[in-house]
Amino acid sequence: MICSNCYIEDDHWTSKCPLKKQTTVPKNIGPTIPGLAGDQSTKCVPKVKSNQETSITISNLPKFANTEYLQELAKPFGRIKKIFIAKYRDTNDCRGYAFVHFKTRSQAAEAIKVLNGRKCDNLILSVDWSDPPVQSMNK
Repeated sequence: MICSNCYIEDDHWTSKCPLKKQTTVPKNIGPTIPGLAGDQSTKCVPKVKSNQETSITISNLPKFANTEYLQELAKPFGRIKKIFIAKYRDTNDCRGYAFVHFKTRSQAAEAIKVLNGRKCDNLILSVDWSDPPVQSMNK
Protein backbone atom coordinates (compact mmCIF):
# COMPACT_ATOMS: atom_id res chain seq x y z
CA MET A 1 0.00 0.00 0.00
CA ILE A 2 1.20 3.49 -0.84
CA CYS A 3 -0.12 6.65 0.81
CA SER A 4 -1.47 8.96 -1.91
CA ASN A 5 -0.55 12.07 0.13
CA CYS A 6 3.14 11.43 0.85
CA TYR A 7 3.84 8.32 -1.30
CA ILE A 8 5.41 6.41 1.59
CA GLU A 9 4.95 2.66 1.10
CA ASP A 10 3.67 0.30 3.83
CA ASP A 11 3.82 2.94 6.56
CA HIS A 12 0.22 4.12 7.00
CA TRP A 13 -3.15 4.47 5.27
CA THR A 14 -3.88 7.63 3.30
CA SER A 15 -6.71 8.53 5.68
CA LYS A 16 -4.22 8.42 8.61
CA CYS A 17 -1.42 10.33 6.86
CA PRO A 18 0.34 12.77 9.21
CA LEU A 19 0.95 15.13 6.26
CA LYS A 20 -2.70 15.28 5.23
CA LYS A 21 -3.35 18.69 6.80
CA GLN A 22 0.02 20.20 5.81
CA THR A 23 0.16 22.48 2.80
CA THR A 24 3.88 21.88 2.16
CA VAL A 25 5.70 18.59 1.93
CA PRO A 26 8.78 18.08 4.16
CA LYS A 27 12.13 18.26 2.36
CA ASN A 28 13.04 14.61 2.97
CA ILE A 29 10.10 13.17 1.01
CA GLY A 30 9.85 12.72 -2.75
CA PRO A 31 12.25 13.06 -5.66
CA THR A 32 14.59 16.02 -6.11
CA ILE A 33 13.71 18.36 -8.94
CA PRO A 34 16.93 19.32 -10.74
CA GLY A 35 17.35 22.99 -11.65
CA LEU A 36 14.78 24.16 -9.12
CA ALA A 37 15.35 27.80 -8.15
CA GLY A 38 16.53 28.26 -4.60
CA ASP A 39 17.59 25.33 -2.43
CA GLN A 40 18.74 22.46 -4.69
CA SER A 41 17.93 19.90 -1.99
CA THR A 42 14.23 20.78 -2.09
CA LYS A 43 12.04 17.75 -2.61
CA CYS A 44 8.51 17.54 -3.87
CA VAL A 45 5.92 14.88 -4.54
CA PRO A 46 4.31 15.11 -7.94
CA LYS A 47 0.57 14.56 -7.97
CA VAL A 48 -0.27 12.13 -10.76
CA LYS A 49 -3.24 9.93 -11.43
CA SER A 50 -2.94 6.41 -10.06
CA ASN A 51 -3.10 4.78 -13.50
CA GLN A 52 -0.11 6.89 -14.63
CA GLU A 53 2.09 5.86 -11.75
CA THR A 54 1.40 2.16 -12.37
CA SER A 55 1.65 2.27 -16.17
CA ILE A 56 4.61 0.89 -18.12
CA THR A 57 5.50 1.00 -21.81
CA ILE A 58 6.77 -2.16 -23.48
CA SER A 59 8.57 -1.44 -26.77
CA ASN A 60 10.07 -3.59 -29.52
CA LEU A 61 7.20 -6.09 -29.50
CA PRO A 62 6.67 -8.49 -32.41
CA LYS A 63 3.96 -7.55 -34.93
CA PHE A 64 1.81 -10.54 -33.89
CA ALA A 65 1.64 -9.40 -30.22
CA ASN A 66 -1.94 -9.32 -28.91
CA THR A 67 -3.67 -8.92 -25.54
CA GLU A 68 -3.24 -12.59 -24.61
CA TYR A 69 0.48 -12.42 -25.51
CA LEU A 70 0.99 -9.40 -23.21
CA GLN A 71 -1.08 -10.94 -20.42
CA GLU A 72 1.19 -13.99 -20.44
CA LEU A 73 4.25 -11.72 -20.48
CA ALA A 74 3.10 -9.48 -17.58
CA LYS A 75 0.93 -11.83 -15.49
CA PRO A 76 3.79 -13.11 -13.25
CA PHE A 77 4.31 -9.61 -11.82
CA GLY A 78 0.82 -8.96 -10.48
CA ARG A 79 -2.73 -7.99 -11.30
CA ILE A 80 -3.12 -6.22 -14.63
CA LYS A 81 -5.75 -3.46 -14.72
CA LYS A 82 -5.53 -2.55 -18.41
CA ILE A 83 -3.58 -3.31 -21.58
CA PHE A 84 -3.43 -1.06 -24.64
CA ILE A 85 -1.66 -2.24 -27.79
CA ALA A 86 -0.88 0.27 -30.53
CA LYS A 87 -1.95 -1.27 -33.86
CA TYR A 88 -1.84 -0.36 -37.52
CA ARG A 89 -5.35 0.52 -38.74
CA ASP A 90 -5.09 -1.25 -42.07
CA THR A 91 -3.52 -4.57 -40.96
CA ASN A 92 -4.40 -4.65 -37.24
CA ASP A 93 -0.78 -5.74 -36.55
CA CYS A 94 1.03 -4.50 -33.45
CA ARG A 95 3.04 -1.30 -34.06
CA GLY A 96 5.75 -2.57 -31.72
CA TYR A 97 4.70 -1.05 -28.42
CA ALA A 98 2.02 -1.36 -25.76
CA PHE A 99 1.01 0.08 -22.40
CA VAL A 100 0.33 -2.13 -19.38
CA HIS A 101 -1.33 -0.77 -16.22
CA PHE A 102 -0.73 -2.74 -13.01
CA LYS A 103 -2.66 -2.56 -9.75
CA THR A 104 0.34 -1.30 -7.74
CA ARG A 105 3.51 0.64 -8.48
CA SER A 106 5.68 -2.09 -6.95
CA GLN A 107 4.27 -4.66 -9.39
CA ALA A 108 5.02 -2.33 -12.31
CA ALA A 109 8.56 -1.71 -10.99
CA GLU A 110 9.21 -5.46 -10.77
CA ALA A 111 7.96 -5.93 -14.35
CA ILE A 112 10.33 -3.21 -15.58
CA LYS A 113 13.24 -4.73 -13.67
CA VAL A 114 12.71 -8.24 -15.08
CA LEU A 115 11.41 -7.56 -18.60
CA ASN A 116 13.70 -4.70 -19.68
CA GLY A 117 16.40 -6.17 -21.94
CA ARG A 118 14.74 -9.59 -22.07
CA LYS A 119 14.89 -11.46 -25.37
CA CYS A 120 11.44 -12.22 -26.70
CA ASP A 121 10.86 -13.80 -30.13
CA ASN A 122 14.29 -12.67 -31.44
CA LEU A 123 13.67 -9.11 -30.23
CA ILE A 124 15.08 -7.35 -27.15
CA LEU A 125 12.27 -5.74 -25.14
CA SER A 126 12.57 -2.19 -23.89
CA VAL A 127 10.42 -1.58 -20.80
CA ASP A 128 10.11 1.67 -18.86
CA TRP A 129 7.62 3.89 -17.03
CA SER A 130 4.98 5.45 -19.28
CA ASP A 131 4.97 9.20 -19.79
CA PRO A 132 1.75 10.99 -18.85
CA PRO A 133 -0.50 11.72 -21.81
CA VAL A 134 0.06 15.06 -23.55
CA GLN A 135 -2.89 17.45 -23.33
CA SER A 136 -4.12 18.78 -26.67
CA MET A 137 -3.91 22.55 -27.17
CA ASN A 138 -6.95 22.54 -29.50
CA LYS A 139 -9.64 22.10 -26.85
